[in-house]
Amino acid sequence: MGQIRGGEVRALAITSARRSALLPDVPTVAESLSTNFEIETWFALAAPARPSALMQERLAAAMADVAASTEARERLQTLGLAPREPGTPATTRTAVHAEIARWAEVIERTNMERPA
Repeated sequence: MGQIRGGEVRALAITSARRSALLPDVPTVAESLSTNFEIETWFALAAPARPSALMQERLAAAMADVAASTEARERLQTLGLAPREPGTPATTRTAVHAEIARWAEVIERTNMERPA
């Protein structure tokens, strides 16, 4: 982000479905190529298998507190990340399963070999 704003590099497009509020003048890849294209980076907090409901609630609450923090949001934005509302354990599980299915299809379509 610093290099883009400093004029050292030029952003050609972003891979998300919508333009970034951080770089509103940079088109999406889909806009640039007139195709359905979307890849977003996201982060999740992982816990050991089958954590208790109480642990899940506490972790989700702690992450929501961090996400609501002005300091955290500003720091993420300086790194070029656009913070969004944190998900729940259920929405995170759904997102992980969707990503696995998505990339498994890419691997299959391109005949990539899976590592042993």
